[in-house]
Amino acid sequence: MKVLSATVHGVKANKELNHWIPMCHSWAFNIERYARLTIEGDAPYDNNERANIGLLAGAAWSCGNIALEEFQTTKGAQDSERNGRIDLWLCDENTQEEYIEAKFKRMSVNGDFVKNISSTLQDAVSDAEFSKGDQDIDGIGVAFIVFYMKERPMNDVLDEMDCVLSKTIADVEYDLISWCFPEKDIKHVFSDGYIVPGILMLAKKVE
Repeated sequence: MKVLSATVHGVKANKELNHWIPMCHSWAFNIERYARLTIEGDAPYDNNERANIGLLAGAAWSCGNIALEEFQTTKGAQDSERNGRIDLWLCDENTQEEYIEAKFKRMSVNGDFVKNISSTLQDAVSDAEFSKGDQDIDGIGVAFIVFYMKERPMNDVLDEMDCVLSKTIADVEYDLISWCFPEKDIKHVFSDGYIVPGILMLAKKVE
């Protein structure tokens, strides 16, 4: 069954991060709204890690949570403490706190994307584990994955991304995966003949 047959945005989560589902819907809505209000080729997710952290923080606020980006704090356990910055702190109405450490990577649809996604997500989880140290707070690693491909018809773009998404869902270990492929971005071809159709966001809680 095609994942993208009915929608170009969505989310799948297990019990560890199912409370993120409303935030992911808001995240996708904000990306699609940005696409509608800006010129072609100005996708917010195709900038860097910092821009994507901002998109996630905005989604958190939209859902009634609170968020703080790039703040200074002490990271690590007692024997390895050092000053540093946390990518994102989230807190909900039940005062459930989460430290988010993120990684951003662009990938070709033709490469070994399963291995690359898994490695990128694990790097983020390792950073989150160090950041939380021995504090009673959840640590979550997030990978923002932006794919690119050579120009092709819109239906072929969706078919290609459906294959990528289906394989990622099946073969990568995660607690949550969300995706957004705005129509405007699917159709836009850059001057070098490439398309950047959208973004996958994967998250995994520190065990």
